[in-house]
Amino acid sequence: MKNLLKSRLLKMDRYFYSVFYEKFAYANWILNKNKNKYLWMTEIYTDNMVLQCNKILRIRGYAYPGDHIVISFAGEEKETFACSDGRWCVVFPPLAANSTGQTLSVCNGSHRLVYKNVLIGEIWLLTGASIMLMKLANAESYQEELKY
Repeated sequence: MKNLLKSRLLKMDRYFYSVFYEKFAYANWILNKNKNKYLWMTEIYTDNMVLQCNKILRIRGYAYPGDHIVISFAGEEKETFACSDGRWCVVFPPLAANSTGQTLSVCNGSHRLVYKNVLIGEIWLLTGASIMLMKLANAESYQEELKY
């Protein structure tokens, strides 16, 4: 019962933060849209970023409503239009991990965002000081982990 409760709380927590971040990013865009922000993406998109491999990849951003957006990445080009609230999203199929930096380019005709050295790989999010302090020697799979 305790693990089920923790699991549900964790799911609620993730949902809250994802919704909060999306609303915050949109509010930030609204506040800044008159400051030459014709095409904008959240701060999670940067040069030298790593995107999750083997999962559907959603690239999102903001532009003026109705803008035609063209995104090119990993040899593919996708197109979409910004909705009435300025949001846009394109979906790329799952991509395999790589070690060669690629360029993610987003363009709305008059403005272009370019992110360089973008890799596809595993993303690990580590939280909780007590878990991170555990030594490998204390893990049940200690011997097996040393092989890698």
